[in-house]
Amino acid sequence: MSRRLTLVAIVSSLVLLGALSLQAFVLVPQANAKPQLPALRPADPDALRRARLELVARSTGQPVAFAAPAGAATGEGWLVEKSGRLRTVAAAGLGNRPILDLSAEVSGGGEQGLLGLAFHPHFMSDGRFYTNHTDKAGDSVVTAWRVARPTTWAGGVEGRPLPQVRREARLLRVHQPFSNHNGGHLAFGPDGRLYVGFGDGGAAFDPLGHAQNPSSLLGKLVALDVEVPDPRPVLVASGLRNPWSFTFDRVTGDCWIADVGQNRWEEVNHVTFATLAGRNFGWSRVEGRGHCVGPRSACEDPAFTAPVWEYAHERGCSVTGGVAYRGRLVPWLRGRYLFSDYCTAFVHVLRMEAGQVVEAEDASPWFKAVEATRITALAEDAAGEVIVLGQDGGVWRLVPAARPRKGATLQRTDGMRVGS
Repeated sequence: MSRRLTLVAIVSSLVLLGALSLQAFVLVPQANAKPQLPALRPADPDALRRARLELVARSTGQPVAFAAPAGAATGEGWLVEKSGRLRTVAAAGLGNRPILDLSAEVSGGGEQGLLGLAFHPHFMSDGRFYTNHTDKAGDSVVTAWRVARPTTWAGGVEGRPLPQVRREARLLRVHQPFSNHNGGHLAFGPDGRLYVGFGDGGAAFDPLGHAQNPSSLLGKLVALDVEVPDPRPVLVASGLRNPWSFTFDRVTGDCWIADVGQNRWEEVNHVTFATLAGRNFGWSRVEGRGHCVGPRSACEDPAFTAPVWEYAHERGCSVTGGVAYRGRLVPWLRGRYLFSDYCTAFVHVLRMEAGQVVEAEDASPWFKAVEATRITALAEDAAGEVIVLGQDGGVWRLVPAARPRKGATLQRTDGMRVGS
């Protein structure tokens, strides 16, 4: 979530680097050529008109994530506020009382806070859910919780009583050497394990070498088997700078990872679930599609997995993942991956074939129409429909649009106006 939540993290990182010369990290092209990416083009205006973002609620707690248990009503779920609270989101809006309040336990500076939430696949019967936050020492903590009566889970809104929540166990605590690059996302994979994304520990250019260190959990995608007592973290994939965030396609199981770049390139990774274990995405020796960080000899490793998409900082500065759309409300998006950027608030749509991006479309007019800014998450509800969060407090959902009135116009991303 680099450079996304506050400028404080940037300034502190530069101070921590001190006299460290950035000249040692000059980016140079990598010799190994990658397949050329398709040109990004504006999405079809007619398709864009058939959907819109609908404001559901406004939060004052800096929303950063959303999750919904299997079986929940469309649009309902829990909102993760960076300030330390979980709140119900429903058709009536945002719960006026939190489901869980960890504000006294979380560190809230820079990129720290309550960052991740995942419901157990059987939450509606056993009430288990999981959070990821940074504690007062700045370290990452994954905690297991349980709702006493799961049928009361969506409390605090429309007069519904709050559920009774109890802390079950601290599953994992990982020391964070700096305040940024905490990752924080949680998601259950197709294998039933809980996956946790960790950044490289922070500062800049991974000065402690965590991402390529197999003895460190930082810069990694980690799995926990929550069905056993005291689960041990299993390293699944490495070479990540700051995954914000990752998702599993609910139909294919494919894993998408949006990894925030250093100061030139943002990247999106995609691999099948069957080939996820053991992947090395290359940071901090390489970023993007073959851009070496430092000596070329250190980055020309055939074991590194290149991202399927990249974009330079002329287009944005901090990638925000992302959902593989499997809902029903916007049919043309099915099977495509949607992601955004914190700084420029675009929304791009990728279509894959045979492991490569074959089509890339810009659907940013959806965001421009509601003046969405500082996008922190694209998430999905239980039905696979898209939920969009902005750090400024906006909570939107993507819904079918009524036919525009005659003479209405839509602003295209290339600056042209398209008549209806």
